[in-house]
This record gives sequence, C-alpha cells and structure tokens, in this order.
Amino acid sequence: MIPKNAITMRGHIDRCWLLAYRVPIDQVAGMLPKPLSLVTKDGYAFLNLVVSHLRQMRPKPLPAWTGFSYWHVAYRLYVRFDPPSDAPIEGLYFLRSDVDSRLMAVLGNALTDFRLNLAQVNVECEAKSTLIQVESRQAPLRLWVDPLVPAAAPNSPFATLEEAADFLTYKPAGISVDGRHVNVLRIKRDEAAWRSRLVAVREQRVEFFKGLDAVLEVAYEVEPIDYQWNRAERWPR
Repeated sequence: MIPKNAITMRGHIDRCWLLAYRVPIDQVAGMLPKPLSLVTKDGYAFLNLVVSHLRQMRPKPLPAWTGFSYWHVAYRLYVRFDPPSDAPIEGLYFLRSDVDSRLMAVLGNALTDFRLNLAQVNVECEAKSTLIQVESRQAPLRLWVDPLVPAAAPNSPFATLEEAADFLTYKPAGISVDGRHVNVLRIKRDEAAWRSRLVAVREQRVEFFKGLDAVLEVAYEVEPIDYQWNRAERWPR
C-alpha cells in the first residue's frame, strides 16, 4: 500500500481566495490529534478557508498537458508540530475538503489525507464582485467577495489588518497524523512571485463553521502562481 502523501505533485493555481477566522481555543482543541498543537493568540485559535482553482495538476515527472483542472475548497486549522530534536514546524491541518472532480475525490482520498468530498462548486463574477457557492449536503458555502479595503474585525486580537494578515499568512506546509507518524507535506512556490490583496466579504454562509464562534479576521485574493506539493516527510509521533 502506498503511504499517504507519498507522491510529489505539481499544478498551477489560477484563482484563489484565502479567509482566516478566529475561534475560541476550547471550541476546536478537540479536533486536533496529538502531538499537534494549535497556533494561538490571546485565547484564540485560527481556521483557514481556501477556495482555489487548480490547473495542470499531475505527478511531478509528468508534463503539464497530462494534468487536470478542478475547484478545491478546504477548511484547515493553523497548527504546530514540535519534533523532539528539531525546530518547530507550523502549517495547516485539514479538517475537510470539497472538490468538483470525481477523479480527484477518489484518487485524492486514496493518496492524501485532505478528507476530500465531491461537491458542486460555482464561482460567478459580477462586475468586480465574486459569488462563490458550494452545493454540499454537509457543508454548503456561500461567499460574496468584493475587491474593497475591508474593515478591521470587531474585538480583534490584532491591532491592525496588516498585523492580522502577517500573523495569519500560513506557513507553506500541510501537517497530518497517522498511526505512527506525523506527516509534513511542504509546499514549494516562488515566494518572490507570491502576490495577494486584501478583499472584503460582504455576505457569507459557512455551514461547516456552524456551532463555532468563528469571526472573520482577514480575507485576501491571491494572484496566479505555480505550486509544488512535495512528498511528505514522515516524523515519528
């Protein structure tokens, strides 16, 4: 059996929105397996919601034309892993993903631990605004995104939007846990080419966060960029 996240993948992200939410620590602490810990600030943990469209997704040795395209919506926690004899590693722990590709849902669940579910994802641009909808029985989603300077979140633990954006810019790694190992899947991208801008969310329904006191801290849109998801490093638990 092939272990999870054992294949290096390449792809191009041509549309992407990232939203970060604060939530009281006690509401999400039970979602995290040991030995991972939450990244926190002033009594809050943080959830990350990403909506992205990927093109040319394929194993690293294959040419771009062999790849396929799909929408990927993922719900993740900001986490840290402390190896016993190395520096701490921060990244994202996947709670759930929705994809609009049956092939990706089947292969992705066999080869990764991103918790993929098949769903219908619709993204519509109207003037300068964007409507994002996920039709899913378990986790429907509806977001209206505007290219406006957003207001700071009420009662934020951050002094400014810029401070929030800096703290909540996720470290490029996915972190998961299986029976005996912690898997660290590092993302390779051209950091000099990483470009994003703050956006406002004027309407939102995030059913996956139902029951949580999740408050949007910052949202931004990312410009197109190439990504490489390296095969996972496996650390003993």
